[in-house]
Amino acid sequence: MKTKREKIYRELVRATARIDSSISGLEKCVLIVSVAYLNAKGIENQPKDNFGRTMFRILETKNEILKIVLPIVAKIIKDLPTKVYQEVVDLVNELDGSSVAMFIQQYLDTTFKRMYSGMTSSGNINDLLVKLANIKANDEILDPTCGIGGTLLAVVKNNPHQRIYGQDINSVCIAITEMILEINGSTDYHLFIGDTLSNPYYIQDENLKKFDVVITEPPFVSQFDKDLNKNDKYNRYSFGTVPLKKADWGFIMNAINSSKELSGRAIVLLPTGALFRGGSENEIRQNILKNDLFEAIISLPGGLLASTAVPTSVLIFNHDKSPDQKNKILFVKVPKESLVQEGKGTKLTDESIEKIVTTIQSFKEIKNYSMILPNNQISTKNMMVERYIKKTVYNFDNQKYYINLIDFYNGNTIALKNVSKIDRGYNMVSKNENPEGKYWIMKISDIDSKSINYGKMSRGDVEGRTKVDNYELQDGDIVMTVRGIFKLLMAKNVKDKTLINSNLVRLRVNPKLYNPDFLKLFLDSPIGRAQLDSITVGTTVRQIPIKTLSEYQLPQLSLEEQEKVVHNYLQKINEIQSEMNKLQNLKKKNNQELYKKMGLEGLYQADGETDNDL
Repeated sequence: MKTKREKIYRELVRATARIDSSISGLEKCVLIVSVAYLNAKGIENQPKDNFGRTMFRILETKNEILKIVLPIVAKIIKDLPTKVYQEVVDLVNELDGSSVAMFIQQYLDTTFKRMYSGMTSSGNINDLLVKLANIKANDEILDPTCGIGGTLLAVVKNNPHQRIYGQDINSVCIAITEMILEINGSTDYHLFIGDTLSNPYYIQDENLKKFDVVITEPPFVSQFDKDLNKNDKYNRYSFGTVPLKKADWGFIMNAINSSKELSGRAIVLLPTGALFRGGSENEIRQNILKNDLFEAIISLPGGLLASTAVPTSVLIFNHDKSPDQKNKILFVKVPKESLVQEGKGTKLTDESIEKIVTTIQSFKEIKNYSMILPNNQISTKNMMVERYIKKTVYNFDNQKYYINLIDFYNGNTIALKNVSKIDRGYNMVSKNENPEGKYWIMKISDIDSKSINYGKMSRGDVEGRTKVDNYELQDGDIVMTVRGIFKLLMAKNVKDKTLINSNLVRLRVNPKLYNPDFLKLFLDSPIGRAQLDSITVGTTVRQIPIKTLSEYQLPQLSLEEQEKVVHNYLQKINEIQSEMNKLQNLKKKNNQELYKKMGLEGLYQADGETDNDL
């Protein structure tokens, strides 16, 4: 049964849908928060014709940030039907400040998740990060990429008088943040508009202000200005060169260097890819590790963020590690079982959040959950938690296996991306399907472990300028599912113009570097399957992110050794099959003798048999 608040949320979503479609989702949020803001000021149920003037009167003496909302409100009110306006006002009047903030979060996440990804994060995640920060009453807190202020709100819910700072590049987000903080009683906030990476506004005596705690959830797709690597006047990017197309470690270094040098901590939520990408990012990880700033890395289950299915990790950095923490990192793997369904998404249970926080604060090991490793045993080439913590019990094809992946990773391995081209299939939509189409379109249902079934395969055409070579199948390719049930196939007898769809991945192995048959056999082995299981995300539908798959580890044997292994295996398989055929014939003969003695001879004939077989 839906709660009263859930029913109000549903009605409020319907009401906002009646606002002119030319008004953006973020602008509609401005109207909702403005209504709540006036309510908090004791000015309720303003008539539509007075609303804009009342906002102007209240905000004309305020700072420039809040004045940003005035033209937005005027734009919305101008053509908004009075009935719709009153419906929005009546619904907002039934919500308290915390519920208004939660609605804005959920509304942007579910209705506009692609457009506003990076501006929002679930309250569940915000609560986790704030609890991990272990904030004290006198601490000063910074969120340098605060979006609509979810993390800052999680801080002031615990202490309205906490001194908090936030900056974001989006001026409307900052205006919403300020109103939400005021609505919820925050008394000591400081907000800025601007690009944190190039122009931080939290400055003190012409130097970068340092904080007790920095908490940040940077946007997952950000570019980095090449000039900042050498010309940042605050020397924030001191651990290495940030790649221009991936600003993740730029945000991390900003967080570390914006925290107090002797006592500060930084908590950062990022895509897990930041832990294993090579090049200059590996150099940055090496230098941060040398300075012993990593305290913990927490792997979260996929599906927690509405805007992406990309696996995420929480990185904790500490300038003042305790003696027990020195030169060590605590790795924590939060299992998928820690998630529960909430509406259309998922969240961490309260118990799982408590376990994460307790484990970090006590800095302790729990079997199959957390592990402490000395810095000198950690490879910065891959700092994913899954490299060090693996569940030991797996079930594949109705068989239970006890598997040690840690020792496998510590052996001689090579990444899949170094020996094979990895291509996800074409996103074929129904409008492209056509019985007379130029291409065969292979789906999961069209393959089994041995062959391709062309009998019911769809046909279709692709959009213009599509690089068909990225999706077209040829003999010798390995096809594997990356969504749904596990299937694996070595492609043979492929018809011309066969494309794989987006639920499949094509592995085109470089035969000069690796043996394709050896790769397929390894993928289907218990170790191979366990490794695939560990990088799978999603609680309802299994998915394997391609970027994570690229780091999938293979045994690094010489090509000659691989070919020998495959040859011997296939030879044994042929021998076994030959013996099985003999036993099958013997069984058949034994049955025939039985039926003959029963007096049934000549009364039956199996399909495919001739009289000579009886």
